[in-house]
Amino acid sequence: MMDLTFKAFSIFCKDKPEAILFLHTDPNDNAAVFNMVELAKRYKIANRIVFSGMTFFNGFDYKQMNEVYNLMDICTLSTSGEGFGIPTIEASSCSIPVVIPNNTTGPELVNEEGKSGLLAESAASITGTWSVERDIVDINSLADCWNVLYYDKQKRETFGKVGRKKILKNYIWSKVNNKWNKLFEELKI
Repeated sequence: MMDLTFKAFSIFCKDKPEAILFLHTDPNDNAAVFNMVELAKRYKIANRIVFSGMTFFNGFDYKQMNEVYNLMDICTLSTSGEGFGIPTIEASSCSIPVVIPNNTTGPELVNEEGKSGLLAESAASITGTWSVERDIVDINSLADCWNVLYYDKQKRETFGKVGRKKILKNYIWSKVNNKWNKLFEELKI
C-alpha cells in the first residue's frame, strides 16, 4: 500500500526540508497498481523520493540489501497485513527501528521482548482473500510515528539495539532451522 506511504510522507515532510523517502521498489514496474512517479508529483514529494535502483526483474543480493537497510534511519511498511514480515526483521537485524501498521504480525515483531519500533494505527479494515481481515493504515498515525522517531534520536538508537537483540535471539538461521527440525520430528514428517 505504497500510496499510503506517499500520502503520510507528504504530511510528515512539510516542515522537514531535508527529509527523503528512500524506496526499494521499481517505479516502472508494469504490475504496480498506480504510477508512483505521478502520485509523487500529485503530493508534491517527487523531489524528495530516491529509488534504490532495483527493478522488478532484477533484485538485490544480500550484500546490497544490507547496504539498503543501513542507509535508513527508519524502515516502514504500510502493508495491510503480513504473514510474517521479513522486511521488518531484516531492518531490525541491521539495528534499524521500524514503523509498521498495528495489524497481523506487527505487534508480535515490534512489541514482544522489548520495543523495536512503533505501530501506526488503522483507519479502516477490509476483508481480503480467504476472508482475512486487512487493515488500512492511518496516514496521520504513520506520520506521527515518524515524527516521534525523527525528533528522538535516542529512541531510534534504543529501538535499533532492541530489534537487533531480538533477531539474534529468535530469528537467526540456526535457531529457526532447529525449530523447524523439531516440529518435523514431532509431526513425523
